[in-house]
Amino acid sequence: MTQEEVLYAGQIFFKIWGIPFTGNRQSVGFILGRLVIGMIVALIFWRNTPTINLIFIGLGYGVLIILSLFLHILGHLVAGKFIGAPMDENFITPQLIETRYFQSSASVSKRIELIRTLAGVFTTLSLSLISSFIWRITGIHWWLLLTIFNLIIGIYVTLPMKGVDGEVIWRELS
Repeated sequence: MTQEEVLYAGQIFFKIWGIPFTGNRQSVGFILGRLVIGMIVALIFWRNTPTINLIFIGLGYGVLIILSLFLHILGHLVAGKFIGAPMDENFITPQLIETRYFQSSASVSKRIELIRTLAGVFTTLSLSLISSFIWRITGIHWWLLLTIFNLIIGIYVTLPMKGVDGEVIWRELS
């Protein structure tokens, strides 16, 4: 095990712009959970579809959810790099991808922390808006689902709850 790996909560899966995405054996629950949610959405909206088609549609929906959450995290990552307060790690748990700021959190201003946090929400809501326009032009239902998934994620992460962006947003705004 390298010295770098000891610093992080889990195994390094990959890096983007030098920021590791880490996890452990339980991290597979993140992917499986989103695929199950995709299957449930497919069952609700495509009830009369042949089973094999339903499975592929559900898996596709699950991948859209994972993609949406990943792009949300990229919003935080890019903003952090841009404003000079980069994250240290993205730890994949069974529930979510935790953005971790070991070295920089204590030293950044409230304004910087708020900007870094809002960037994920902005990214998610922007994706919702863009996919909505594409859906209106093309009529392809996958774009509508991407719009809905990103709206749900955007609303959820702004709630004033522990462990989501809303915790930081509401604390810094009050």
